[in-house]
Amino acid sequence: MLGIHLSEAVIRQNANTKCLQRGEICYRDGSVLSVTQREEEIQAEVQGSAEQPYRVTIIPSEGRKITALCNCPYVYDGWCKHIVATTLTCIRSPEIIEQRPSLPQLLERLDHSQTQRLVQELVTEHPE
Repeated sequence: MLGIHLSEAVIRQNANTKCLQRGEICYRDGSVLSVTQREEEIQAEVQGSAEQPYRVTIIPSEGRKITALCNCPYVYDGWCKHIVATTLTCIRSPEIIEQRPSLPQLLERLDHSQTQRLVQELVTEHPE
């Protein structure tokens, strides 16, 4: 269940015409590979021109505003096509959104030694 107020009107307010059209094509072509939701945050993987899929994150902001981020190189006017494709997927195909437990819910299942191992693995993988 989406906790974020998404609609096609919201998409039109946040993306220019070219990104709307290209995002629609990405949506129809099945470029949105996965969509997951933890609490109110939505994350997606969208196949683009790069070898690795782009990561999209959508979170509610103040009031009914939405913050949407993508790690693609687009830095121009509003939302990129990957964000548009993700939001269209959320609106038109909400049944494919995988609901996941929140991070606190996941961590409360771990005992002390499991938590230590997890932190050590994360630091090894991402030392920065």
